[in-house]
Amino acid sequence: MCPVISDGGSKARGDRRQHRFLLFAAAIAAVVLGGAIGSLTIGLQPTTVPSPSHRLTAAAPATAESRVAAYLAATAAGDDMAALEAWPAPQFQEFNNDRRIERTRELAGFRIGRVYTVIRVSYQFKERSVETERDATFAVVILEAADQTGRVYPLELFVSRAIPGSPAFLGVVGGEWTLLDVHHVHECTELGC
Repeated sequence: MCPVISDGGSKARGDRRQHRFLLFAAAIAAVVLGGAIGSLTIGLQPTTVPSPSHRLTAAAPATAESRVAAYLAATAAGDDMAALEAWPAPQFQEFNNDRRIERTRELAGFRIGRVYTVIRVSYQFKERSVETERDATFAVVILEAADQTGRVYPLELFVSRAIPGSPAFLGVVGGEWTLLDVHHVHECTELGC
């Protein structure tokens, strides 16, 4: 003979599941509330998660692209002095600082950079390509930046990990990302074409 389950049996099983669920929910609530209440009774502040606006203002580590963005923000605002601060003079004998000043004044004069599109970022370690910025000491950022009238300028920006006093063109491991050169695409400078 086959066992028969009565309606009362399935109801009892459902009651047990509901009872287990309520116990589980009560345990979770106790942990959450207990942590907050416990930390208050000990005199500690409960841990809070900062709002999104706080996360945006926290100082993030500099990246190759953030250095480019800082320079272009200054040129877009027409602030050539801030742009020159974002592009410090490299420590190479062959570097032409007058060209750095002229290029910055040119870009700031046309307010280039309010809108720009990164076309490609190539990362290098010494003289070989690498896949990620984390492994790189040098980066080439090719982008198209628009002036205030919408005219587009193709630019190439070199960014290198630098250590103060080190003249290593392709950067050094552990250095801070620094803007190294800015020029129009296909323009030859003392640092190359």
